[in-house]
Parts: sequence; structure tokens; C-alpha cells
Amino acid sequence: MRPPWEGYRIAFNGSAGRLELLVEESTWTRPQARTDGASAVMHGAAVGDEAGRTQLLLRRLWERPGEVKVATGEGGHGGGDVRMLEDLFGGRTPGGADPLGRAAGVTDGARSLVTALAANRSFDTGLPVKARDLLDV
Repeated sequence: MRPPWEGYRIAFNGSAGRLELLVEESTWTRPQARTDGASAVMHGAAVGDEAGRTQLLLRRLWERPGEVKVATGEGGHGGGDVRMLEDLFGGRTPGGADPLGRAAGVTDGARSLVTALAANRSFDTGLPVKARDLLDV
């Protein structure tokens, strides 16, 4: 079941003011109709009047806040779903152009997995767990 609101807010306070980002994936959730697994719509694929927004506010000290324009792509997660699926299943060749260096590699995936394993061990034991203690290298 999807939550009634999807998104996040984040703010950074600095010596010259504050930067606030609001990302709404959806502003509300429709009641879900029963579907079989073959006909379910992938998250972010169907967008109606529940579509959210992205807003970036710059609040400089002693000035009125100003909105900074943010470019987002088409589709779910501001276009991120499309880019991720292209990376995974085609469109961008492995090792191909990645001008911003955003693509995760095998090492990044392994680190993510070890972090999750350490967290689960910590939940089970109630104690801190060092990720390197889980590796037999």
C-alpha cells in the first residue's frame, strides 16, 4: 500500500542563510483497485492530479526568499526512474558516458549490502557492528 503522501523536505542552514528543498512525488493517494500482478502499474508510471512538485527556496539573511528553478525530467521520481531503467536494462552502455559520475558500480553495491547486513546484525544484538567485521577478506 502506498502512503498518502510521498516525498521529502530537507534544509541547510549556513552563514549566509538557508536553502530549503521540497520534493513531492505525489500529493495524495487514490484508493487502490484490486489488480493481478500482471496488470499492476509500476510506481511513477501513471501520473494524474496527484502528481507532486519540486521547489527549491533560497532564504538569504535579511532578504525575501527566492525560488531557484529546478529542472526535472518526465516520469517517476523527477525522471530518475527512466534514467535508472536505462542504466539497468539498456539505453546506456556499461562504462559509457556518465558525465556527472553518478553511476554506482559493483563496489558501491557491495558496500551498500554490507551496510545493510551490519544494520540488521545491530538490530538483532542491540550492539554496534563494524561492517569490516562481517567480511571474510
